[in-house]
Amino acid sequence: MEQTLRILRFQLPHPKKISLSKDLAGKAVILYFYPKDFTGVCTAEACEFRDQFEAFRELDVPVFGISRDDIPTHEKFKKSASASF
Repeated sequence: MEQTLRILRFQLPHPKKISLSKDLAGKAVILYFYPKDFTGVCTAEACEFRDQFEAFRELDVPVFGISRDDIPTHEKFKKSASASF
């Protein structure tokens, strides 16, 4: 049985456009989804990734957190959590 991996397409608020299938193909990536900015569990999860961010960066593993919130809300959340991703 052949398995096929389909990559989701979405836009990240990033200075340059990034394609998971092109720019990050064959590379380890942390891509985590969470339901809403500024909620207890989601903030704790983001802070866990923030606290380990330097280790991921040393391994050249980018971290992307994705929620349904709009970009201005996400930018406020990112700032409040002192996250660089």
